[in-house]
Amino acid sequence: MHKGFPAFGIVVVLLLGLVDAPAWALPAGPSPVNVSGSLGYSYRNLKNGDGDTITSNQLFGSISARSYLWQPWFATVNGRLRLTLDNTDLDRGGENKATVSTGEFSLNLLPQSRSPLTLAFQKSNSQVEALGFRNPLVANDRDFKTQRLDLTQSYLTESGHRLQFRYGTSRWKSARSEYDDKTYGFEGNWRFPKHRIIAKANMKEANQSFRNQYTENLLLDLDHFWYPTRALRWDSSINRVTLDTSLDVPTLVKAPSDSQSELLQASSFFFWRPVDSPWSVSGGVRFSDLVAQSQGNVDSGAQSLNTTGGFLYQYTKNLRFDANVNTTYNDAGVAEAMSWNSRAGALYQSDFREILATGFSYQWHANAALKKQGGDGIKTKGASLTLGHNAQKTWFLGDLTSRRNDVTTLRLSLSQLVTQLTQSGDAELDLTRLDNSVALNWSQRAWGGTSFAQLSATDSRESGDRESDQQLINFQLTRNQKISRVSSLNGGVTIQRAALHANGDDVTTKTAQLGYQHSRAFGVRQLRFNSDLNLSQASLDNGVDREEWTNRLAYRIGLLETSMTVQLTSRDGVDTDLVYFKVTRRF
Repeated sequence: MHKGFPAFGIVVVLLLGLVDAPAWALPAGPSPVNVSGSLGYSYRNLKNGDGDTITSNQLFGSISARSYLWQPWFATVNGRLRLTLDNTDLDRGGENKATVSTGEFSLNLLPQSRSPLTLAFQKSNSQVEALGFRNPLVANDRDFKTQRLDLTQSYLTESGHRLQFRYGTSRWKSARSEYDDKTYGFEGNWRFPKHRIIAKANMKEANQSFRNQYTENLLLDLDHFWYPTRALRWDSSINRVTLDTSLDVPTLVKAPSDSQSELLQASSFFFWRPVDSPWSVSGGVRFSDLVAQSQGNVDSGAQSLNTTGGFLYQYTKNLRFDANVNTTYNDAGVAEAMSWNSRAGALYQSDFREILATGFSYQWHANAALKKQGGDGIKTKGASLTLGHNAQKTWFLGDLTSRRNDVTTLRLSLSQLVTQLTQSGDAELDLTRLDNSVALNWSQRAWGGTSFAQLSATDSRESGDRESDQQLINFQLTRNQKISRVSSLNGGVTIQRAALHANGDDVTTKTAQLGYQHSRAFGVRQLRFNSDLNLSQASLDNGVDREEWTNRLAYRIGLLETSMTVQLTSRDGVDTDLVYFKVTRRF
């Protein structure tokens, strides 16, 4: 038993007996202090497939307080303390003892004004002791402390502009290493009738004693959004990122230790989308420049320039045309590359129509495109044509005028798609693809529950320069059934088969789920019982067969909450058993 358990247990018992109200107030001068918290205990027993058993006992507690200084509009304060004591035993020898304590404090000065100031402070102490392990390398104390301070000053102008200044510092310290960092930040948001400007600046300095490493990171970002008209929008952005690293590790051979890198990016894009016009146009340019320097090495860098532009023309509600052009230029210092691609296409989509009073709704569509691309001495031209059609029908079964509100529907969907791809030039391609699919859906709301079933199948075949065919069949069945006012049952089965004849793969996956819920188990109010069974099976050797059965019993009375979970898991024949118990008293 952990050496801190007896004292902490006495405190738990005393507070459980003394605290009867959900929240109580202590006088703190003229300002009330609202106090709340929780105390609890948890037990975990885990037995894995190797026969190892891990037993964990944990005591935990927290207390929170909030108040204000003078008046709520002047300053509000919040504080929280948390303590966790953990004792973990391994049946083959070995014991872990851990104590984790955390304190948090925050101060909000003038929280309802246009210039609020926020201070947040957090400190934690973690002590982990490993004893009795056969491996002497882990039989050491592993203690560390953390600390963090954040200051945020905001200012909101009468015009709606917002400015924010940030400062933060954090520290992580252990017996072997120490890490410190400082962060300085600024963010401005200016709003005008047709403009919006967002500027950000952030600098971070970090020191790591274990590697004698110092890092400095600077980020500058400026975004401009311009709305000259309702139809036109122009977005521009520029940002700069620098990273300086200094590393000083004593070695027999002095290695390069200092490095600097800088990344500059700029972009500008426009979007013209008038409401009363069939035209829609967009375009833009993006530039990036990366420079890297390292002590003792040759400097390196890379530049890239990308441009894009295109339009869309909605000729009718069924027919539209589109075209776009993209270019890319890359310069890595030792090599340059230029590439481009263009596309022009048209799409026609018919209205839904009924097929000869059969109740089937029918629609067809066609898509054609011409493409050109080039770069590095390679040029290709291509064309694509896609023709497709689909039909569906829904049947409503049963008596729709019944007062029982029972509804049963059956829906059949059919679709077919033919695609022809042709490409010439330095890379030739001639390919035809045929896709067929069918889906049958059945749903029912009756007898206090809902049911759903679906059977779907797809067949895809390619011919020409590339031969392949694949099939996919999927079956799904689910049912949600209300047994009584306080209990329900749900379950589902899914079977999927995928066959890819080019590789000879034939995969069948099966999954099943069954769940039971009861909100008043054994006739006791607030006693909830949930049971979930999940099964999955795959036909391939690299697939995973998994069975999992989870039972959970939870009880809540007033401010006392208890729960117990038993989980049995089998993964590819390896069994794992888990028993978990938790009790929490809130105040």
